[in-house]
Amino acid sequence: MNGKKRVLAECAGLGSISICTCGSVHVKIGPVELTLEAGAFAQSALMFRHALEAMETDQHTPRAGSLLTH
Repeated sequence: MNGKKRVLAECAGLGSISICTCGSVHVKIGPVELTLEAGAFAQSALMFRHALEAMETDQHTPRAGSLLTH
């Protein structure tokens, strides 16, 4: 993990995602940095996307006991 990193995405004030020459993907959000294999990063990205879709669905059709109040 001492290789050179290339930034793939960046969001000012939030964090960044970069890939190392060794193939590891580094996800930095605030002071936290996750180092993932490329496959684990891809699965994580899908998991985040599915969670976002579920949140959006919940906002349009509130369920009893939902934590979302807007």
